[in-house]
Amino acid sequence: MIEMLEMLRGDEDDRFFHAVLETLIDQEDYGAYETVHQTLLRVDDDRRGRLIAEAISGVLERTETRAGDVLGQLAHGSEDAVQAFNAAAALLPAHEKQRLERFIAEQKADGWLSRDNQRGRLRFLSS
Repeated sequence: MIEMLEMLRGDEDDRFFHAVLETLIDQEDYGAYETVHQTLLRVDDDRRGRLIAEAISGVLERTETRAGDVLGQLAHGSEDAVQAFNAAAALLPAHEKQRLERFIAEQKADGWLSRDNQRGRLRFLSS
């Protein structure tokens, strides 16, 4: 799997990006895990933020730890990626948005989004 992820350039169709996020599960394969994050960083900031918003609910269903890490790294990253995430997250179906809002609030309090430079960056813009 690592070799396949390393071949991605970041300009592939959205479905490839979603498939990369689908590989995130609770596992102890640090090499694969780091390769997923490196693959995500190859995608342009605006697009990466939007695609994370579209796919994060599935990651959250499979593993809160990995979802928190993806969101934490996003919140630590570029303003363009964060703003794209916020705009796209506001358009999620109500049940996904509510679950994600609760999770983000929990992580801001004491988790992946609790650092000063991350807290408050992920929020839902009015749709």
